[in-house]
Amino acid sequence: MLGTLYHCASSSSPSPKNAAAAAAAPRRYQLRVCVEACRSQLLGLEPKALGWGTVLALLRLPAGLRESEAFAAVTERAHERVLDVFGNLDEAWTSRSSRAAWLSLPCEAVERL
Repeated sequence: MLGTLYHCASSSSPSPKNAAAAAAAPRRYQLRVCVEACRSQLLGLEPKALGWGTVLALLRLPAGLRESEAFAAVTERAHERVLDVFGNLDEAWTSRSSRAAWLSLPCEAVERL
């Protein structure tokens, strides 16, 4: 749902129906409360507690969301987890699962390492 709203909000000419739905959604679904609750939950975790799927989902958010005030600190936690896993690249290459995790990283995360 958030992805659809984001796409509609970032589209240069959403249909009137989609624009009206997007305008009403934050209030109707209390999205600000939902986003803040998710953000608080994720920030309360140590980077090591973030599952790899969660890390990848955060790193693959659209750039506008990743860099927004709501998600910037959470995305930073995801980058800390990547650094924790791949801080020692020689060691990381010794297991098949680590190599697979490396290949699943977005380019931005690899560049940051």
